[in-house]
Amino acid sequence: MAAPATTGSLKTTVADMKIGDYITITYTGLVYSFGVNTAGLKERDIKGETDPMTGSYWYGIKVDKGFIISDRVVQTRISWGTCNANKQIEGAEMNDRGFSYVARSLSGGCAFADADGNPTLKQIDIKYGAFPTTNEYDTYIKRYPSYLIKYGNTIDDVFHYNAEYTLTTDASITGNYLYLNGKSMDGHNRRIRRGIEQGDFGDVFPYGINDAAYTGLRPVFQYKE
Repeated sequence: MAAPATTGSLKTTVADMKIGDYITITYTGLVYSFGVNTAGLKERDIKGETDPMTGSYWYGIKVDKGFIISDRVVQTRISWGTCNANKQIEGAEMNDRGFSYVARSLSGGCAFADADGNPTLKQIDIKYGAFPTTNEYDTYIKRYPSYLIKYGNTIDDVFHYNAEYTLTTDASITGNYLYLNGKSMDGHNRRIRRGIEQGDFGDVFPYGINDAAYTGLRPVFQYKE
């Protein structure tokens, strides 16, 4: 699989990264490591894998000061409840060879957003994303700057969000979510996952805490600089 279709370049240290640059990421079983030699490691499939993350690698893209997002869902068929128990939702502090960071999940909103950015349980247009519109999924993935995407490619070629739903930190507003295709989904005591725009429950999808179908972990990394 090719590197993410961002106009940035591959870096070997986080310190050298600018917005749009990308770096290899591996998982040791204890911490995530950045910019390591990937010889002998397999690249994780953009559709995600159920196998443990150890022994493989993927890419992370710098999207803001002190913030790197994985370019794909890296582990699938895993529930919000399991990830939360493993401190992969709200996050955990880690240290990779002197580099300190917090590994966590993205915020993703708690309802649909309307044209004015207000919350609604009726999907008006998929391009409006989720409320609040400042959520990290919309801010950094769906609104990734076009000038940072290689010519002839799309945001999906950078973040592969149509391959698998991304777990987020947010709970859904209670109510009945109505989709453009006429389908509905109960939002009671559920969490928001994002992605797969062409699916029956496009992009903003409330789902059960222990539901693992079509859902996966996309780690993000926050650090001081």
